[in-house]
This record gives sequence, C-alpha cells and structure tokens, in this order.
Amino acid sequence: MTMRKIASTLIGALIEDGRQVVPAAFDTWMDGRHTVVGITVGALNGPRIEDVRCSATGLLVIRAMGEHAARNGWHAPLGVFGVSRRTGVAARIAHVLRGAPEHAGVLLFCADGEIYDAAFRALNVDEHAVPGSGTENLQ
Repeated sequence: MTMRKIASTLIGALIEDGRQVVPAAFDTWMDGRHTVVGITVGALNGPRIEDVRCSATGLLVIRAMGEHAARNGWHAPLGVFGVSRRTGVAARIAHVLRGAPEHAGVLLFCADGEIYDAAFRALNVDEHAVPGSGTENLQ
C-alpha cells in the first residue's frame, strides 16, 4: 500500500477555566480532502460518541472539533475510531482518512500515550503553525 502525504495544522486555542489551551485537534489534508481530526487517549465502549471514555482533556478535543466545524459551516458526520495497536498506527490513520468525506470529523481514541505519540507523528503536524503563544498543548 502506498502511504499518501498527510498534512495537519492545529485549529486553535480554547479558553478553559480562564486559561488558554490548545487541544490536539487539527485541520488535516489528505488526497485533496480536508477533515478536522482530534486525537486523545481514551477508549471506545460502543459505536456512539456517548460510549467513549476519556479525560477532561479529551472532552476539550471534542469541543474544539465541534466549535471549528460550526465556525466553518461544516455539517459532515463525525467518525469515532479506536487506535489500539502500537504497530501500524500510520497505516490505520491513513485508512480512516481515506474513507472520510470532505469536512468530516475524525476522532481518534488512542489506547495509551505511546500510541497517541505515534498518531501525532502520523498526522504530520506543522508545529510552527501553533496558534497563539504561551499555550499549553494537551493530549
């Protein structure tokens, strides 16, 4: 399988409890399609967004994705995907993004921090495009 180029930039900061935070939510491009992708450590306990288990930080990622989609007038679906194996993370993410429609939300729940780090690398995030300064990056 040929790996296609994925490019991502952070979508911006939120104000939470009076402080500026930058959740792991990204504008992502692959194969000429634009999606909003969020990654967090958590688990899927079923097929619905209500079935996810994540920290307060993960909830911020979900909030950032929703606000970004609303700001841009996007009404595409949100796909929720688990990433549980340490091997093949980049291939899993490429597969998910290939199947996502234009402007869809793709929420990736990583089983642990090591998988989260691999997912972040696979998204090819332009870290020079971090909006704002003095912000805290969250996973």
